[in-house]
Amino acid sequence: MRIKLLLSTLILSAATTVQAGNLNFLTDTVVSEFTPEDASSFKDFVGNELKTLADKESAQWHSSSTKLQGIVKPQITFEQDGTTCRQTRFALKGKNDRKMFFTFDVCKQGEKWKIVESPLARFKKEDWNVFETELADAMNEGQDGHPVSWSIRRIGVTGTIVPLNNQMKNKQECRDAAISVADSKGHTSNGRYEFCKVDGLWTRSTK
Repeated sequence: MRIKLLLSTLILSAATTVQAGNLNFLTDTVVSEFTPEDASSFKDFVGNELKTLADKESAQWHSSSTKLQGIVKPQITFEQDGTTCRQTRFALKGKNDRKMFFTFDVCKQGEKWKIVESPLARFKKEDWNVFETELADAMNEGQDGHPVSWSIRRIGVTGTIVPLNNQMKNKQECRDAAISVADSKGHTSNGRYEFCKVDGLWTRSTK
């Protein structure tokens, strides 16, 4: 929650200083090195890059006045409640090689990106493993257009995978998959992605 507040306030919302209010706990982190100008510059950088970067591509930011550096790397693009969203990794590096890393779901609201709650944000490593197993079964055995349902009871998430368009590309077996995820709070995430079989494993295509 603290890091979410940090990123939304410092990067994706109005620029501020870490000495304000309940952000005092950040005074010994990379964030303490941000000037208001750095915060504004990085916020603009993130907003612009999220508009154009493809999934799995990254872009690097450098402060014009300090040693601060930042990286933004969208991992996956999806639709949530009719809005375009991107699960995105952020990294910050300051003096003495101090580093901070975050991963958040951000959705486009007007001309700005805002951190949001989504079913995907609740996934831990073991949940991704469950999902990947369900995906592999659906892609290996499912018929085109036939939905496969799955659930992760621990976090109250349910979903469907609909395999589509089984075809060969560059001598690889490829399929599209329409994936929907919903949680108990009513948040839904949807997307359509292409996967190709690489060394026997279904791997998402980034092209």
